[in-house]
Amino acid sequence: MFASNSPTIDKMVTLAQTIADIKSLKIQGATNIAKAGLQALLEIPDSEINQAIAELILVRPTEPLLQNCLELVHQRGKSVIKLLITQLGNIEEEIVKNGLPFINNGSIILTHCHSSTVVNLLRMAKKKGLGFKVYLTETRPKMQGRITAEELTEAGIDSTMITDSEAAFLVSKEDKRKVDLVLLGADAVFKDGSIFNKVGSYGISLAAQKAQIPVYILATLLKFSVKKIVIEERKAQEIWQDKPKKLTIFNPAFDKIPVELITAYVTEFGIIKPEKVKSVVKKNYPWIIETHHDKLLRLPANNFGYLGTAATNFSVATSATLKDSQVLDSGLKNNEALRGKCGSSKIVDRRPIIGLKLSPYKTYLHLNEKVNKKNHLIVDYHL
Repeated sequence: MFASNSPTIDKMVTLAQTIADIKSLKIQGATNIAKAGLQALLEIPDSEINQAIAELILVRPTEPLLQNCLELVHQRGKSVIKLLITQLGNIEEEIVKNGLPFINNGSIILTHCHSSTVVNLLRMAKKKGLGFKVYLTETRPKMQGRITAEELTEAGIDSTMITDSEAAFLVSKEDKRKVDLVLLGADAVFKDGSIFNKVGSYGISLAAQKAQIPVYILATLLKFSVKKIVIEERKAQEIWQDKPKKLTIFNPAFDKIPVELITAYVTEFGIIKPEKVKSVVKKNYPWIIETHHDKLLRLPANNFGYLGTAATNFSVATSATLKDSQVLDSGLKNNEALRGKCGSSKIVDRRPIIGLKLSPYKTYLHLNEKVNKKNHLIVDYHL
């Protein structure tokens, strides 16, 4: 699994400190925010968990990944938190694997702000022996581009920082540097295939379209949002501490990249055209489409992960734990026969809890092994 980009993910922290760090952007990036928020909940007593979830949702209402994860905890309880954190890491690994073919020897790449997924893709490409160059923006006013710069240079990647103002010209055909592709993360993904990302992403994508340079969005579809999101407007002091009293400063955190400016999404389910995003979410994460934020989450357990013949090392602290790992190798198709060998395990049939037609994950959470319905026993864990 990739190393964490946030120190709060690897140690116990207080909820108040996590909220403060998210607000100040000490913790930033949708995946890091989600992991940090989940980690902080581990310290919260069960009687206070709903209040803590509400506080975390309010701190970043523009982060669907955090909200979707918190809704799962609200429904399933704290026992699901560690599994969720692990799953987020595994999803990122899958996205990186799917994005590798886009980087070649000699590629010139532009990225904006800081995306842990983009950084990990570039790291992996470097480990594979590919030689390429990355241009990255400084990302004012909070300078998140410096995080990207530090991580890329530490990995030995040829990196050049540019001002935000320069980015659109750099990808244009007017500049002598010939950018081959733009790699961006996403804070929110919408049903029409558009996204919210760090402010400045729209201008870069517009220039790239005119120059016929592809724009790839690296994002888990757990960032899908069914509701309208108002773009966060941050404090004027981030731009100018001692501004003239009569001067108004507009400081949005994000802007929108419309569907027509996006070449493709790189997701845990492969490469997806932006107009197909909603259908892929509906097929693989139907609970996001069905769930509204004013209702309890109704996540079918069999859409949360699948086990098979090689999954004997899979261990989660839940109320359902297999006592006899050999049953996973047996290829049994009959749940009644399985129940007789599983002690305290709670095994149910594969039909969804709420009658939805579901598709399983295409890979194991830990093993990246393809599911083979003939050889693998697929079971549901009710957490």
